[in-house]
Amino acid sequence: MAKFYSDNLASAANQLVVDVAYDANYRRDSKQTHAVLRKKRMLAANGAAYTPIGSVLIMGTFKSSDRIYDIRGTIDIDSGATGDIDLGLFKSGLDHSGSEDLGPDSDVASHDIFADAEDINAAALSRVDWLTHASVILNVHRGLRLWEMVNVQDAATYTVDPQENWDLVITFPEVTTDILLQILIEVDYVG
Repeated sequence: MAKFYSDNLASAANQLVVDVAYDANYRRDSKQTHAVLRKKRMLAANGAAYTPIGSVLIMGTFKSSDRIYDIRGTIDIDSGATGDIDLGLFKSGLDHSGSEDLGPDSDVASHDIFADAEDINAAALSRVDWLTHASVILNVHRGLRLWEMVNVQDAATYTVDPQENWDLVITFPEVTTDILLQILIEVDYVG
């Protein structure tokens, strides 16, 4: 009978590999072993009659080494006749200047890694799980470091933690038309 080891007992490279010897010297990352689960709450209200296409809403800042377990989105009222959002990561840069250059080929870490063209005009949303809405990040990826999640989308983007600050951002590929729109995002993470 073959034995396999989880990431508590073997490095990721040795998981589900037949006949790999148990490594008694393997130690799990101490950040995960003595972790403190944190919650970040970010609220933004639309103060204009509409949000134009291409607008960027910077919700909050995380470290590239933070482990994300859950992203919940709440929208208290639909966005009007139209409205889609993307939820992803931009490099913070100096004074959040990384978000000024839009598009996946500029200064973007991954602009739609969590939600891609998420429809927010159909109805109000209550605590929707946005971590897995873009079909890139799956439930088995919960708890990966942010830089590892970017590797899931774009293989081999990083081989080590770049040790950067990244902004969680909402971009608007479709205009919103309701002045009362409020977006609440709650993130459970270990950092």
